Amino acid sequence: CSIVGAMALLVSLAFAGIPAKAVTKTTLRPAGTIKDSHGIRVEDNYLYTQNLGMETLLDAAGNPVKGAEAGKIKKSDGYLVLARPGKPLNECAVATLDGKIMIPYGPAVVQKINERFWLAGYAKEETKDKEKAIIYSSDKLFSIQPDEKDKLYTGELTVYDITTGKQVPGIKETSPKAKLDAVGDTVYVRGADGSTSIYDAAGKAIEKDASAYQKVGNRFYLKSEGGKYTYYDGSLKKLFTSDKYFGGITDTDYLYESGDKNVTLVDSTGKKIVTSQTKGNFSELNKGSLVLDNGAENFVTFCDSSTSDYLQGLYQTDGTMILKPVFRSLTYMGYGYLSGSRKKGDETVYDIYDIKGNLIGKELENFASVNMVAYKKGSGDTKDFFVFNKKDYALSLKNGTPMGLGLIRSQSALVSKYGLYDAFTGEELLKEEYDQISYCNGKIYAEKDGAYEIYDVVR
Repeated sequence: CSIVGAMALLVSLAFAGIPAKAVTKTTLRPAGTIKDSHGIRVEDNYLYTQNLGMETLLDAAGNPVKGAEAGKIKKSDGYLVLARPGKPLNECAVATLDGKIMIPYGPAVVQKINERFWLAGYAKEETKDKEKAIIYSSDKLFSIQPDEKDKLYTGELTVYDITTGKQVPGIKETSPKAKLDAVGDTVYVRGADGSTSIYDAAGKAIEKDASAYQKVGNRFYLKSEGGKYTYYDGSLKKLFTSDKYFGGITDTDYLYESGDKNVTLVDSTGKKIVTSQTKGNFSELNKGSLVLDNGAENFVTFCDSSTSDYLQGLYQTDGTMILKPVFRSLTYMGYGYLSGSRKKGDETVYDIYDIKGNLIGKELENFASVNMVAYKKGSGDTKDFFVFNKKDYALSLKNGTPMGLGLIRSQSALVSKYGLYDAFTGEELLKEEYDQISYCNGKIYAEKDGAYEIYDVVR
């Protein structure tokens, strides 16, 4: 979380709704104005102002967020991580995308360890003793372990509950031999002496000797006794016992059993849901960086390892196969839409599906899965964009730029004014009369006459 370089922890760490309904068009709904747009900058995930090299986070209405001045802001695991100079190292804070501070400034390093808990590492004093150091600083862009030029620091490791914005009481480790992890709504602590305990979110030890428990995925514990395996949820509630070992699928309520020739998807009661026809593995469905809904939660991908291509397919968690394993990768883009990449000769093409597996765009070129926009090059500055409802490259725009999901910003070459179009229908959403148009967290900020018009993106 360093501004000028990389930070790392010298400990061993295991890091790991809303039902999606495929939309057919986009509309904009007025959501307010910012009367003075001067100095306000809009990124895909946050608004900010900048002064003397420092950035100040703004809320969706353009108001400064208290305690959110930073040297650098970046999105991480669905949140914003802020960094600023501190002592003895740079310090971090964590905010929600709408600007609520969940972890206040203080830790030199922050890291998500599951859906609910984040690790926070605080630097104390510089040291030369690697047996005492838990944090180091480096000027390298990538750094796995410290070298002789890096500075080592003693410190403390703590855990924050991101749902409450509070530190879990009583959990604090100062040794690099300690390990803090999480399963569901509990925190798993291994002390420097090798002892293990499980704590709830209030800091109460619900298992003082947890040496018999093993983490499975991010939501299950496993205990092995007498040749049997007993599975528990994150609160240590017993789920089922089996003579089979099941692996966990990250951030899902599902497990899997690997066989010699296939793999079986299993639910949290131990019930077998579906068995594949070939060797492979189940995993969570990858999500694009702009996804704001949780429509991917009832799906898992299957990677076929029976061939060297390791192609992916898609299953619903009730066992229904949605897409056969013919894709190099699958991505949930949001609002009930998937992209699947595959090879066609020497080229990579993309097939687009709704979440039910209906094909709505085939072999698209120049496709941005983050934005769900594809185009073919026309003459000069013109691009022919794919319109999903027409299943054709039917929207010709000069200086067209993808933004958000399924949105295209146009620019008038003569007067340098911007407009906005919907990639689902090809319809114009905003006329070419704005000085700038930007997207941020499901909203459009359209600048004109020194002010921002704010619109909710409605699908």
